[in-house]
Amino acid sequence: MERRLEVQLISLSTFIEEFLSPALRVEEASVRLVEGGLDAELLPQGKRVERELLVRRRFGPALDHARASLWEAYLWLYFGVEVGFFPRHQSEEVTKAGFQQLTGYQGPAPRFAGFFPGAVRLALDSAFRRGKFLVDLEYPKFSDGDTRLDTVIIIFQALLSQIKSFEQDGIAQCLVATMNFADNERWAQLLKQDVAPGQLELLLRERCIGPVDATKETLLAGFFRVIAFMANFLSSFDELRREPSRPQYSGYRFTKSPQIRLASDDLALLERRTKEICFWRLNFYDETVSRRFDELQVSIAATVGNALKDEAGRLPESYHTPTFYRQVAMLIERWKVGVTMQPVPRAQSASG
Repeated sequence: MERRLEVQLISLSTFIEEFLSPALRVEEASVRLVEGGLDAELLPQGKRVERELLVRRRFGPALDHARASLWEAYLWLYFGVEVGFFPRHQSEEVTKAGFQQLTGYQGPAPRFAGFFPGAVRLALDSAFRRGKFLVDLEYPKFSDGDTRLDTVIIIFQALLSQIKSFEQDGIAQCLVATMNFADNERWAQLLKQDVAPGQLELLLRERCIGPVDATKETLLAGFFRVIAFMANFLSSFDELRREPSRPQYSGYRFTKSPQIRLASDDLALLERRTKEICFWRLNFYDETVSRRFDELQVSIAATVGNALKDEAGRLPESYHTPTFYRQVAMLIERWKVGVTMQPVPRAQSASG
């Protein structure tokens, strides 16, 4: 028992260092950025209002994204306690210590609860309204047995690593923030920008850590980042559903070990639980997110097509836009499986 607690404490310490503390720092920095931009007391009233709208339009999506990410970090901690990856008592103390920042701004639960599906909303509602940080949700339970729970923990840890990598990618998060929280005017302005092919090529090749300004190039590069994230997330579960057949394959992550297997019901539950926590980032049930993602697809197809044309303006025979659209649509439908969402409260959540 002492050894298990020691491992849980190490896991909690790592989570605080890699997830919770960065999320808190980003939220604090975003608040300072917006409040600093709104420090315009010497301006006439009309100019102050205009300045506030401009600042909210430019920096509001980053602030909303930071706060939603902070709630997501809480939900990963919550689920980690439930499966035994984190220690319950110490995790509750950590949550209490950071809880003022979680609820220190007006209406976080009404503002963001609609971005999370299913029973996850109950956890946020309970945390916000009653101050009870770790509640029992009405999910099915994983099968009994230490071996099965240990397997769940192994997979949970691997998925958490994927989320960390995605969260640290400034280009991906720029797209997520803009697609979810920018107002329609700001989004339209970005899409009207001309694309600098050299800059786009650089962003596609380089990994950017930390905040990135929203430009058309960053949005297009972010499109491919989120496609890769969804594909990797889903392939993790697809591998677990298959019997090991190519253990030498470098992409074989989980099935290298014959012990890392789960019953189909447990695997489906684990996929649902983990997907529901991060689904708000890529909620394709939301008409606004879905439409904006489609618009990016069209823009990418046009940009790539223009780059591939020869001197006579002809495209290579291998370039087939309908195939690209079809493959992306199949990935999105697979990403949505198992998640039920209510409409996102756009009137409350859109910045600007």
